[in-house]
Amino acid sequence: MDDTADIVDLLAVVLRIRGCETILATNGREAIEQAVKHSPDLILMDVRMPIMDGYEATRRILAMPFFSNVPVIAMSADCEWEWSTRAIEAGCIECIAKPLEPDTIDQIVIRYHPIYP
Repeated sequence: MDDTADIVDLLAVVLRIRGCETILATNGREAIEQAVKHSPDLILMDVRMPIMDGYEATRRILAMPFFSNVPVIAMSADCEWEWSTRAIEAGCIECIAKPLEPDTIDQIVIRYHPIYP
């Protein structure tokens, strides 16, 4: 879930090519709504989004009992070390820097998605 349309589109295309269903959100509030509606197995969460940032969206999603075991991977183009600390404190299990390479996406999804091709 990311706030930059080009990055969202690229990420979605890479995941779809690899056989994953993708659900997109453009802000934190929408990320929560989409998670509740679609029950994802894995969440890629941009930490910088409008309306509600990814840190708060992650906390709220993981506070719901149904999502307590869903892995959330934080993403950011921010090079400051502080963002990854904040993401882990919010409940993310890993942090990756953007821009994302297809190989990085594969490695993340293979690690955390139980039925990745």
